[in-house]
Amino acid sequence: MSKLLLIISVLLISQSALAGPDLSTTWLSTSPAYVYDLATYQVRVTNVGNQNASNVALTIQLPQTHTSPQVYILGNLGSFSASCSLGAGQKLNCSLGQIKRNKNVTVFFNLALPQNSVPISISATASTAGDNNPTNDTAQLTPNLLNDSVVIVPPATATNRHCTGTGLTSFFECELFPSSITEYPFTFEAGGSMTFPTAPSGISGVWSQPGGDQRRLYIEYYDGTTLAAIFDGWGSSDIPGCFEGVTVFPDGMGGYSPYVSPYEICLD
Repeated sequence: MSKLLLIISVLLISQSALAGPDLSTTWLSTSPAYVYDLATYQVRVTNVGNQNASNVALTIQLPQTHTSPQVYILGNLGSFSASCSLGAGQKLNCSLGQIKRNKNVTVFFNLALPQNSVPISISATASTAGDNNPTNDTAQLTPNLLNDSVVIVPPATATNRHCTGTGLTSFFECELFPSSITEYPFTFEAGGSMTFPTAPSGISGVWSQPGGDQRRLYIEYYDGTTLAAIFDGWGSSDIPGCFEGVTVFPDGMGGYSPYVSPYEICLD
């Protein structure tokens, strides 16, 4: 009898230790969106525990610019659930109240994301007192973004708009500071060459759309015979006939300068 009581006691203690809410955060599937097009994103918080969860909070970390000292949302935020508010640090803070066991609450927000040189990540984290399994509280989303095709028929005149800085990943960041943007005209010539009517002598370039992919534009800039800059961009739906991407500068020692230039290249 004492052995049986011991087993029952252990089971009761074990069950008591596991009792409590358990929040699980997931992103609902979203159709791919073109860069700069508004898309709807949804986050669901489910209580998979065996007790109700009270005062549930959800924090959505929106993508951030790499600008300094001011930091902004990397994208254009539209409407969002009434239970959420935009707070410091480019975060949506959502108050979900009570979520009963085996129930869930879903929130949404609309966001237009720019062309970016690295994948964009958005995180969502739910919290409540007594959550007995924090490992499933956070979920990450890398949106699937699409690019427009841009047909270049040489000779074609175009305009390059750009800014320069460190750590920048998107021309969107340049547009936050219009006074930082400079521009120059050039021409896509037949055979993959480029001409620059306002550039110093010796500046040249070669362009291609690798593999015939009209969504992409690749350019190498030369100062004499020295490779001076490399641009790799993709079609942007922000303005028809434009590519956006980041230009890097070889340092002559097998690496690259810490400075980069986000470019917007638009056919005239």
